[in-house]
Amino acid sequence: MALTLCNLPRHPPPTPVATQNRGYAVKAQRGVDVANTVSLGWRLNAIGWSCQEVAVKEAHPARYRKPGWFTQHVFNQAVVLLTRAGISVWGSRVLEVAGRSSGQPRRVPVNLLSVDGNQYLVSARGNGQWVRNVRAADGRLDLLLGRRRQHWVATEVTDEHKPPVLRAYLRRWKAEVGVFFEGVNADSTNEQLRAAGPNHPVFLLQPAP
Repeated sequence: MALTLCNLPRHPPPTPVATQNRGYAVKAQRGVDVANTVSLGWRLNAIGWSCQEVAVKEAHPARYRKPGWFTQHVFNQAVVLLTRAGISVWGSRVLEVAGRSSGQPRRVPVNLLSVDGNQYLVSARGNGQWVRNVRAADGRLDLLLGRRRQHWVATEVTDEHKPPVLRAYLRRWKAEVGVFFEGVNADSTNEQLRAAGPNHPVFLLQPAP
């Protein structure tokens, strides 16, 4: 990913100017001097803007392994039905969070992990829809089991502090999620788990006030 820094002309155009670069939409408008793009050396000279790109690391990598049809429409739905009936499948809960675009409740099965008395959610598949929705909702979410609804506030864990959580997660659900960790397992070193961290968001849950 790159960050494009632009020097504005004295009289910038009054209307937004849009351009497209390798599939990434870049929008420049009055009062905005930063845009995102991907190819170094890109310049918007036609309207007097001088831009220089600087490579930066994204805060949340876009890696995500989308579930297949069977997982999404059969397995996940079966887990949701059982969990809503009050039967926890390997620690399952139904996560409910507001959709970041619609604002409507979105539900997905998740595994609730307990480590040293703390509760965590881990995304084995990466930056999926529920992860993005939780971020957009400022961490506010509900976990459902049967008729029980718990209100939580999720705080994202930094990569540096993920190893013990990922280790516990893999130890408990290796058969279910191990394939998404590409050889990293509960017996891997802290360095290996830390290196895998950016691909697997982790949230610490605290009761909502």
